[in-house]
Parts: sequence; structure tokens; C-alpha cells
Amino acid sequence: MNFTNILVIKIRGLGDTLLATPALRALRRAFPEARLTMTAAPPGWEVLENNPDIDEIRVYDKHASSWIYHLNFMRRLRQSRFDLAIALHASFRTAWLARVSGAPRRVVHNHSGKNYFSTMDIPAKKESKSAIQRDLDVVRALGIPEAGEKLVFPLEERHFIGARTFLEKHGLLRAKRLMLLAPGAGKKRKQWPADAAKAFLNQSPQDIAWVIAAGPGEQEMMADISARVKDCPPIFQGNIKELGALMTLSKGVVTADSGPKHVAVAVGVPTLTLWTDEPEAEWHPYDLARHALVRPPSGIVADISPQAVARAVERHFG
Repeated sequence: MNFTNILVIKIRGLGDTLLATPALRALRRAFPEARLTMTAAPPGWEVLENNPDIDEIRVYDKHASSWIYHLNFMRRLRQSRFDLAIALHASFRTAWLARVSGAPRRVVHNHSGKNYFSTMDIPAKKESKSAIQRDLDVVRALGIPEAGEKLVFPLEERHFIGARTFLEKHGLLRAKRLMLLAPGAGKKRKQWPADAAKAFLNQSPQDIAWVIAAGPGEQEMMADISARVKDCPPIFQGNIKELGALMTLSKGVVTADSGPKHVAVAVGVPTLTLWTDEPEAEWHPYDLARHALVRPPSGIVADISPQAVARAVERHFG
């Protein structure tokens, strides 16, 4: 099979989008001359920016209220005349986008339900496995060899300039033990509460220079932490690529199970994740010696004590 105009759809969160990059790399190697278009959710475009395996990123906001927006988006897909459409981690909505694209060949991979509108069979069983490997099941269904599991997150000098400027502004450019704390997450049950983060920071050893990473919509949490932490660490609110550059300048990242965790893994920085009851094999497919977990008995992140995290930080990062 040879394809010249390929559409890949994954309308998920920031971390899930990053987990799809090994599949994109395999597709690029198999079809080096093809035009590869990625349709992603709004948080995903920044993750995919300058990805060498993609020619175009189309942002699709599934929460947009205007039906005209959705119709126009589908119309533009159809006008692009794709000859292959791939829906990763497909819901019925993403399967429908593959269908209305008009692509004559479609690989739709719903990890737990029916592969709606797929013209090709995916022989892999629907079972619990690494999210990276589930996306690679589509690649294998096309008869394409995989190209490893390394996440792709390109950084440019401008991103490092932004990170260094932030550190210099706060007198941390030469900090010997710089660490990042990212307590927020898109899902509330994955967030580490501000009270716990405050208690943790207040008892942290003096030789650690902390920076708090804040995502969109976390201003209230950050304000709460700032108001009650003695000598509150600076709060970084730059874009995700600058955050990735900042991570490379640190000794490690303590994070909830969120997009920043996967970014830290992608840029090669050790992590300590405050874990939920999610299947570890699926959503944390990483070397535990380098990317450790703190697991509460209840499976609820809010139940992880500041003391438990402090002990884990000293044990994992030394």
C-alpha cells in the first residue's frame, strides 16, 4: 500500500497527544513523501508544533457550540481529498470525522468498543496495554514496522531563551538543585490540593529551589498556594514548550498525572508522579526507576500526604 495524503485524528488531551508521536514517526518513515495532516484538540497543537513527522496541524474544538463551525471543519476535511484516514483512540465522533473526510481507506481504532466506519481490520485484541502500543496497533494493522516508543517533543532556542529569562528574573539561573512542582491536572481527581502542596513546600529542604508550574485555569489554585507558602516559589505560566525547556534545566519534576508529566518524560527529565488508581501499564508506560510513582492506598491523589511526597522526593532524586 502506498498513500500520498494521510489524515491522523486524535482529539484528546495534551498528554494523550504526546503519546501518539511514536505512531506518527512510524507513519512518516513508512511514507516519507506523503503529506501527513494531524487533527488534534486545542491543547494538542502546541505539543505537535514543529514535529518533523507532520506537515500540517488542524485544531478541532469538539466543545465548540456553533454547528456551523463543525460543518465547516468537516467540509474542509473532505475538500482535502485524503486517501487514508486514521483515527487513534477513537470515539464515535472521531470515527465520524474519518468517515466524512471522504478517505477511501480508513483505520479506526476504538480501544474498547466498535471500530466504527473502519475499512480495515485491526487484529490486536482490545485489552489493557500501553497507550503508546495501542496507537501503534494501527501502524501494525497497516503492515508498517514501528519505530520505537520515544516521545517526540521538539524544542527550539527561543523556548530555552524564555525559560532562562524566567529563571534569571527570579534569581534561579544558577540554582544547583532546581526542581519543578506541577500539582494541577485537567481532571479534578488527579489534582494535588493546594493545602497539600503548601504544606509540602513549607517543609521542603532549603537547598531545593522550587518552581511551580501552572496550567490554564489553575490561577485560583496558584493564588491560594502563593498566599500561604512562606517565601513562595515563583510560578511559571509560560507555554508548554517553554515549560519543557525549563524542565531540561531542572533536576526533576514532581507532578500530577497530567500533560507536564509526559512532557518531562519526553525531554528526558526524571519524574515523580502523584498517581491515581488509573492502570499504570496503560498511562505510565515508563521506566519506574527513572519515573517513579507515589501511590495512595485509596487511589485518590488528594489523600497523598505532604510527608509521603517529601520522603519520595528525597529517595528518588537524592
